[in-house]
Amino acid sequence: MAYSSSNTTVTSSAVKLVPANPARSKLYIANLGAVTLFIGGPNVSTTNGYPLAASTGTFIDYGQADKGDVWAVTSTTCDVRVLEL
Repeated sequence: MAYSSSNTTVTSSAVKLVPANPARSKLYIANLGAVTLFIGGPNVSTTNGYPLAASTGTFIDYGQADKGDVWAVTSTTCDVRVLEL
């Protein structure tokens, strides 16, 4: 199993955090910013995205679920780290 890590600056325009990866089994997203981060698909917004509070993280275990692109947006600049397994 290969690991992949990245850091991304997310702003008020949706940004692709990770591209689709059929080999992905797990994903950890850490919000190192001081504002809420919203994650979802390419149409993610601050009103329809899954909220990730400041200084927290979330773990996604994909199992057999779709392993498509993951996008994020926030109301201001936010530092985000991703670990893909």
